[in-house]
Amino acid sequence: MITDSDRIIISNIIRLRKIRGMTRQALEEGAGLSFGILAQIETLHKPAGKSIQQRIAAYLKIPITDLSAHFKNMEDPALDLYSKEVAYLADILQEAFHNDKKLFMSVKDTIEHLFPKQARKVALAKEKMKKITAKTSAEGSAA
Repeated sequence: MITDSDRIIISNIIRLRKIRGMTRQALEEGAGLSFGILAQIETLHKPAGKSIQQRIAAYLKIPITDLSAHFKNMEDPALDLYSKEVAYLADILQEAFHNDKKLFMSVKDTIEHLFPKQARKVALAKEKMKKITAKTSAEGSAA
C-alpha cells in the first residue's frame, strides 16, 4: 500500500529525474536498479524502499533526506499548465526514442519550434532546478 510519505518520495524522484533530463532507464542503470523498477514506483504500484532511495540518492549525489522532503520550490510557478504539458510531452518522447538520439533531437526541435514560449519556460525552470539541486548537494557534502 502506498502511503502519503511514499507519494512525496515518489514525486521527488520523478521531479529530480525529469529536472536532470534523465529517462527511467538511465536512472535505473546509473543507480544499479533492476530494469522496470522505476516504472512500477512512478506509477504507484510499488513504494521506493530504503535501499532504492539510498541508491538513487547516491547516484544523484544528494542527501537521502531530499527524497522525503517537502519542496515547495521544486516547481517553478512560472510554468503554466500548458508549459508543463509541453515538458511532459518532451519527457514521453525522450522515453520513446531513447535508442534513437537523432530522431529524438529532430522531434524535440520541432516541439521547441512549435511552442517556443513554453519551451523557454521549461528550459529556464530546469536550469533553476539544476542550480537548486547543485546547491543542496554542495550543502549536503559540506555537512
